[in-house]
Amino acid sequence: MAKVFVLGSLSTGVLIVKTDPVRVAHIDQAAIQAKVGQPNYGKTYEEVFGQVVAGAKRLVNTGTGSPSIPDNDASYGAIGALVAGGVTVSDSDFCFVGEMDNAEFAARRLRSMPIVKAIMAVGETGVPSTLPVTEAKLDD
Repeated sequence: MAKVFVLGSLSTGVLIVKTDPVRVAHIDQAAIQAKVGQPNYGKTYEEVFGQVVAGAKRLVNTGTGSPSIPDNDASYGAIGALVAGGVTVSDSDFCFVGEMDNAEFAARRLRSMPIVKAIMAVGETGVPSTLPVTEAKLDD
């Protein structure tokens, strides 16, 4: 059975990663900003981001045998509002977030045993990715 990971940051957007087979979609800031003030969307970037979070939680929650929150619009809206307001929410075992330019990434990767090969696979500059990432838009 596939797992779905949804990772997001107000400053960078949202990644949706599905395993088995691996598929990745990216909703960038521009796609979120484009929906601000549109019908059925919030009036601010943060509100639209919260709606994306709510949709992501609905996706993950409905695929779970015992969901972590009640399956209703109020619960999803509350999660979206919390995250849009700056609260960190996670269902994963762990998640680390950091900022690093490509030069630092290349220099530090060799000190990250036992994941050096995995880091090299995602950090090589100038080498085309073998994993396509779909740049996604939000619904109309």
